[in-house]
Amino acid sequence: MVKSLEISTMYDKKHNNYFKIPSHQYIYNIGKTKINFILENNKTDYLNPGDSLYLKPNTKHLFFKKGKLLVSRINGNISSDAIYQISSFSDNNLKKAINDNKPWFYKK
Repeated sequence: MVKSLEISTMYDKKHNNYFKIPSHQYIYNIGKTKINFILENNKTDYLNPGDSLYLKPNTKHLFFKKGKLLVSRINGNISSDAIYQISSFSDNNLKKAINDNKPWFYKK
């Protein structure tokens, strides 16, 4: 499933409002101004009008400078409901869920 939305970036200065989205994201600068972004590895770059950017799922990122973005989000192999539920797990419980691949009942 693909979900698309238009985002108006409103901050002119750097801030700490990071996004972390569990979907593949294709981002296009549809505005008339350059928009700066920062990725989780502290890489800073910008999107000129007409430029695009791909972000893999769960990549921490933020945008600053006023402008408009078109964002298309595409789910991976896991449904949105499952991703939403898993996102609330603590780190320990997430590791357990990933590694627990045996049935809870005894099978002969």
